[in-house]
Amino acid sequence: MLELEAFGELTEQQRAFVAAYVGQANGNVRLSSKLAGYAPTAGYALVKRPDIKKAIEAHYAAHMLTASEVLGRLAEQARADHSIYLKVDKAGNLGIDTKGLLAAGLGRNIKSITNGKHGQKLEFYDAQSALVTLGKGLGVLRERVDVTVHVPDLGVVSTRLASTVTELRKQLGISDGAVIEAQVVEERTE
Repeated sequence: MLELEAFGELTEQQRAFVAAYVGQANGNVRLSSKLAGYAPTAGYALVKRPDIKKAIEAHYAAHMLTASEVLGRLAEQARADHSIYLKVDKAGNLGIDTKGLLAAGLGRNIKSITNGKHGQKLEFYDAQSALVTLGKGLGVLRERVDVTVHVPDLGVVSTRLASTVTELRKQLGISDGAVIEAQVVEERTE
């Protein structure tokens, strides 16, 4: 719930707007307005008010994960060994000790739970994806492409290099966020 000191002198309706904005409406100004009893467009002016902004920012600051928490959760997903919670009944059917899993605090590693004709299905977050995300976040895993551009006139290097890197990204399917290291070699012809 929202911290009361962040509300300051907000009215009950303004508090309802802030609560909807950071909660059920998930940042949707029009929906926040409607949920708080305002006209749908009233929220656009409300989110610009310093006192409303302060209450919204205070909520986000209090509930934001730190970089260490993000890395810790990814590490937990990557290391998770859920096999100790597998159980076999007398008929030889495989099941999951969900009570033990939840008691161990590993419920947040569950991506989805579905009920099917053969019983309950639990899907966990992918450990390999967590490892890749963690590796990229720590700078251990980087996509690397070596680019060497031989240019007689260094005045056009930046334009030509940018064009080459853009073309390589497209050809190799490298995301825009990936680090590409390039080396410029001056070739002198005299």
